[in-house]
Amino acid sequence: FRSKNFFDMGVTYKTRCAKCGYNKEFKLGVGFFGLEVPERAERDILSGRLGGEIKKFYSACKSPRVLAGRAVYRCPYCGDLQNIPEIIVQDEDGAEYLHEYLCTKCRKAKLVKIGAGDEFPDLPCPKCGEKLKVVDTEAWD
Repeated sequence: FRSKNFFDMGVTYKTRCAKCGYNKEFKLGVGFFGLEVPERAERDILSGRLGGEIKKFYSACKSPRVLAGRAVYRCPYCGDLQNIPEIIVQDEDGAEYLHEYLCTKCRKAKLVKIGAGDEFPDLPCPKCGEKLKVVDTEAWD
């Protein structure tokens, strides 16, 4: 997760579609989440839960660094929006491995990260296509 400071507060965006009523909360950023999630991601990498490619990259690093923070992903096939950690492993030479996710709804496409940092991106409603409106925000750490 690319943030100027991995200990910045995170932001929860509560969204709603005015046309069809779809609503969802999205947590973006890091907050103290930045202390806990890389450790959990590292355990998931080593156990093989996140797949063989990321484990192989991690194991080949002398001093791997795991970065993680909440992000918004969209499925290019079914349009579903998912709010999951972006996980990056960096090696000592600056090479990076960015973990990719398969859509948990349709299982037909890799998710695409939308936006950057803790700024909420303009998103179409996954049900009807209208622009989602942010109806409330709250900071978290």
